Amino acid sequence: MKKLLAERGAMKLVPDLVSAIAGEPVKGTWWGHPKGKEIFRVASELEDDPEVLVAKLAEGKVTFVHVALWPAIVRVVTDAKWRASRVKSLSPGAKRLLTKIEKDGRAHHDEDAEVYLNGILAAR
Repeated sequence: MKKLLAERGAMKLVPDLVSAIAGEPVKGTWWGHPKGKEIFRVASELEDDPEVLVAKLAEGKVTFVHVALWPAIVRVVTDAKWRASRVKSLSPGAKRLLTKIEKDGRAHHDEDAEVYLNGILAAR
């Protein structure tokens, strides 16, 4: 899929925050880059912005999504076919966590982390 998206130019539509700030593609981690502190500052500001959704979307990388694009994200993640394929690939612990969050209608980091970790430990 990534290759198809790249061939069609779709991946170019997703700006790379790190490269934009660094002024060049960054190989490896950006922490050691001369502009690493600025990258961290900007990313932190985006994470704190109530109009920005922070999620791991493209290639498992942190993605910043402006409020104007939230309806499009909701359409994708609520599509039954899309969800079924993603849920199928989850670990047993992650499936239990998803079930709990969907039932409760919320996520609580302490309780939900315990559910997830217990699922991982039970699978061993």
